[in-house]
Order: sequence, then structure tokens, then C-alpha cells
Amino acid sequence: MSCRFPEAALHDYLDGGLDGVGRRRVEAHLESCAACRELLADLVELGEKARALPREVEPPRDLWPAIEGRLAPRRTAPAPAWRRWQQLAAAILLLAAGGLLSRWLLPPVERPATAGHRAAAAVDHALAVG
Repeated sequence: MSCRFPEAALHDYLDGGLDGVGRRRVEAHLESCAACRELLADLVELGEKARALPREVEPPRDLWPAIEGRLAPRRTAPAPAWRRWQQLAAAILLLAAGGLLSRWLLPPVERPATAGHRAAAAVDHALAVG
């Protein structure tokens, strides 16, 4: 389409989804724009062809056996024991490296004082003062 008119408005116009003002706006544009008139004609023709299609189409043969054969799970041999141990070792190393990196890169977390800590601090203060 060579103009900047929104194509969605033509679809809404064709489907009857516009109010009176929107409908008049599209009709006024169609009077002056050959490209949009051509597009609207193509949309009308496409709709007519779609309505002429049958509601259901029966496949020429039963396709399910071929589809089912493709969907069947493939049997694969289990991984050898050494491979499972190798994967476990790699996972442990990754976890350890992640823990070390987080301790190294992240600042330490300051925990809030609990009631026991506050009481101990008060006793220390009382002993120091008195």
C-alpha cells in the first residue's frame, strides 16, 4: 500500500466493526485513494473465496499411523556410569566455584542484632560504666 492510511481500518470497515464516524472516514479516504480501493477489493475477493471453501476436508487416507510412528519415543542407551560421575563432578565444581565467587565478589551481609546481642551489649556497657 502506497499511502499511510491504517490497513486495519479497512479490515474493520469490511467486517462492519466501525462506528458511523469511522465508517465515514474510511469511505472519504476510499474516494481519494486508488491503492486502498484496490486493497479493499482484494480483501473482499479473499473473503468470498474463503467463504466458498468447504467447512471440513477429509484427508485422502488415514494419516495417523505415519504420525504416530514419528511421535514414538526414541529409545536411547543410558549414559555409561563414568559419564554420570563426570557430570556429577562438574556440577559440584560449578556449585563450589559459584559459592567462592559470591563470597569474593559480594559484600558481606550485616545481620541485625538480636535481643540476646542487645542484652549482652547492655551488660557490657553497664559493667564498663559502673
